[in-house]
Amino acid sequence: MSDGPPSSALRVMQRHLADPRVLSGMAVVALLLGFAGPFGTYDELGTLPRLGYWTAIVFATYGVGYAVSVLAGRALARLLPADWLRLLVVGVLAGLPITLAVVVVNLLAFGAAGWHVIGLASLWPNVTLIAIGVLVISLLLERAMAPPATAADPADEAPPALLERLPLPQRGPLLSLSVADHYVDVVTARGHALLLMRLSDAIGEARPTLGLQIHRSHWVALDAVARTLRVDGRLVVELRDGRRLPVSRSYAEAVRRAGLLV
Repeated sequence: MSDGPPSSALRVMQRHLADPRVLSGMAVVALLLGFAGPFGTYDELGTLPRLGYWTAIVFATYGVGYAVSVLAGRALARLLPADWLRLLVVGVLAGLPITLAVVVVNLLAFGAAGWHVIGLASLWPNVTLIAIGVLVISLLLERAMAPPATAADPADEAPPALLERLPLPQRGPLLSLSVADHYVDVVTARGHALLLMRLSDAIGEARPTLGLQIHRSHWVALDAVARTLRVDGRLVVELRDGRRLPVSRSYAEAVRRAGLLV
């Protein structure tokens, strides 16, 4: 988890919620719920208002829930090092603000009658269980996608220590590390996170991921490199996610020795 101030958490949330994959996932869920019309909304609303209602519900509840998971996760990372216990506590904490988000959307959509849409008596416990379920699924997916351990080298069995600093949703294969003001922008296959630390320390904690420093402000995982090319006469590394990072002259030879120049 990031140890930086709230502004760093805000940047993490902004980047995650602007991720096209996240937006696409929320849009699909909103469409499914909008056409299905659960909790009596099929009878209460026409097709377009129903789609709008469920779009607001999905985006509001996911945004609020994700924000709580990042902020609460930061606060609990050291107090509750066990993933399962931490996600249980975070899920319970997220239940109340998510419930309030649903109530606000209901009141905006139905006025005073909104108190009766999706009954409040069952809303909070159901929302809390769903929040815990989403976090459990996230943890299971993270562990399922982790590379298999090998008996030959016990050091390779452990994931990079750097990942333990990240919010749970961002933990995944490392792609790159970049200096951002006084922070290190850690980019994984599952998103971004800003950590208040030195780049050299972050690179040390990235092991056993094989990587290469290509600039005083950038490190890349070798598996994340798609190609190298020159842009306006300057050497850059293009990553598999489409980002391009500059290679400084002092690191060009290391890039060549790594076989990245063809």
